[in-house]
Amino acid sequence: MNRIKGIAILVSIGFCAIMQGGNWSMSLCLVAVLLGIYGLVLLINGGTQKVRTFINSNYACLADAALMALWIWATGGYVSPYYILFYIFIGVVAYRLEAWMVIGISLLYVLSYVGLLFSLHTPQIHLPEILLRCSYIFISGVMVWMVKKEIFRQPLLQDQIDALQQQIHECNVTIEQRHQTIEELDETIKNTVQQRLQEMEDRVKEITTNLEQKHYTVYTNVRALKLLLKDIKEHTALVSQSLRSDEYEGAAIFARKAQEQLNTLEEMMRVLTDKLKAAGVNSID
Repeated sequence: MNRIKGIAILVSIGFCAIMQGGNWSMSLCLVAVLLGIYGLVLLINGGTQKVRTFINSNYACLADAALMALWIWATGGYVSPYYILFYIFIGVVAYRLEAWMVIGISLLYVLSYVGLLFSLHTPQIHLPEILLRCSYIFISGVMVWMVKKEIFRQPLLQDQIDALQQQIHECNVTIEQRHQTIEELDETIKNTVQQRLQEMEDRVKEITTNLEQKHYTVYTNVRALKLLLKDIKEHTALVSQSLRSDEYEGAAIFARKAQEQLNTLEEMMRVLTDKLKAAGVNSID
């Protein structure tokens, strides 16, 4: 950035040489030589390490203010067009330093310029224009500082954007993995539930088949027993009718007891039939 100041100084000396032609005063020559040496030193970024350290330090701003004041004094004071060097120099300073130092150095440049003009007894009629020139020094410094801040802020914002995009990508990957895991668990649960339901259904079918077989067996036995009881009842009735005489009184008593036992057995069969019907066997003849 010092090279920009050096180029600006050398260009201003060149324009002055073109505008002045051969009408150079001794003071203008001395200031031009001194300012030209300073411009060359800035252009080559110093010769020795000490010079390089000085021109890169904040103390170089004092030399800038003094030399620019001398150059403006030598080129006409208020009518000198080289006050624009203040804008260039404050822009270079604002690019390197913080805001509060930019304001301080702007104040230094303003004081050097205003002090020079008042020392030359500049008419007060030019005061508004002087204030306008001085305000542009502050505006130029602040503007360059804000542009610099924005330029340096862009990489930081880009880094933050990249970091946020990386986090979003990682979150998306995590969400996709969780979603895949959930789908796998859902499929496993579905398979497990279907398997358990199938096992329960098979077990229920097995139990139902066993019950149907047992019911059918009981139904068959009860039906056979009912037919047997019917036959026994008929035979018992025949025996009872044939044994009603006194001669066969003992046999009749035996037949009546057998009839009572058959009636009891028939009652038990009726109760068993009702229970079978309640259990699901609805047709026992």
